[in-house]
Formats: sequence, C-alpha cells, structure tokens
Amino acid sequence: MKRPLFLITALTAALALAGCNQAEESAASADADQVTLSADDTGSADANALTPGADDETQTAAAEPATLNGSLSYRERMALPEDSLIIVQLLDVSLADAPAEILAEKHLMPEGQVPVEFSLAYDPAEVEANHRYALRGEIRGAEGELLWTTTEHQGVDLSDAAPEAQELVLTRVAEPEEVASETEAAPETTTDETDAG
Repeated sequence: MKRPLFLITALTAALALAGCNQAEESAASADADQVTLSADDTGSADANALTPGADDETQTAAAEPATLNGSLSYRERMALPEDSLIIVQLLDVSLADAPAEILAEKHLMPEGQVPVEFSLAYDPAEVEANHRYALRGEIRGAEGELLWTTTEHQGVDLSDAAPEAQELVLTRVAEPEEVASETEAAPETTTDETDAG
C-alpha cells in the first residue's frame, strides 16, 4: 500500500514540476513575443518616419530644379577665339531702378563653333508670377575681355513648367583700336564748312 501511494505522490510532484516549467516557458515565450512585437512596432514606426508621405513627395518634386535650354550665336562670320568662355545668365529684371538679380548662371568652354547649345538649371521656387525675367549672354576671351554680348532685351516666360528653347544672338563689342580707327576715319567738319551751310 505504501508503494502505490509513493508512486502517486511521485507522479503528482512530477506533474506539478512539469506544470511549473511549462508555465515558466509560456511566460518566457510571452515575454519574447512581447519584445519581438515591441521591436516590430518600433521598426514599423521608424520605417513610417523614414518613408516620405505624399506631402513630402510633393515638396521634393517642387524643390527639383527646372531647366532652360537654348542656343547662343553671333552674326559675324568669325571663328570663336581659342579658350573663349561663354556665360549665360537668367535675370530678374522686374525693378527698373535697380540692378538685375541673377537667378542662375552657367559658364561654358565651347568645344566647337557657334551656335553653342546651353542648358541652364534654375530653382522654380524663386520665380514669382508678377516678375519679369530675361537671359543675358556673353562671350569673353582668354584674358577675360568681353568680345560679344546681348544688347537687346531677351525676355523669357517662366510661367510654363517647361519653357520653350531660347535663341540668343550676340552683338560684337568694338575693341579700343577699332573705336580709335573709326574716330580717325570720320570726316572733320571745319567752321568754314559749317558757316557755308
């Protein structure tokens, strides 16, 4: 009789221990799940924080630069001097009594002859609806001397997302020697000729 009782007691104790271990394992498993869940939540939150929303995408698109394309040439049948530099500027010319504000500028070392193609990037966020804009072009020599420049207003419409291509025709700048020779070549008027007239 003692032996079966002993076995029952031993079995009960073993079951009780097994139940405790199982409870501890369940608790440990639940804690692990909790930690994993927390990590997932945090990761998800971080991922959401890093993923731009629709508004962010719109702002990014708005911040991208726009491009103004065109070509630059001159009327004279002359080759571009070696090591010449082409400068193209986008200007805000809204204020008549103030210097033009430069919105964008590009320097080019042409590899061939005119016409020279250019692509000028500018920030559309700086463009205002009630302002006037223009392009200025220059060709400078190896020493930085001005050889050709725009002499007329070259207005450009920036209200369109993709402005149409611009064609700049530059005017040659007279060199000091040329100005001097033209002055010498001009006929002088004397007081006698003036009185006779």
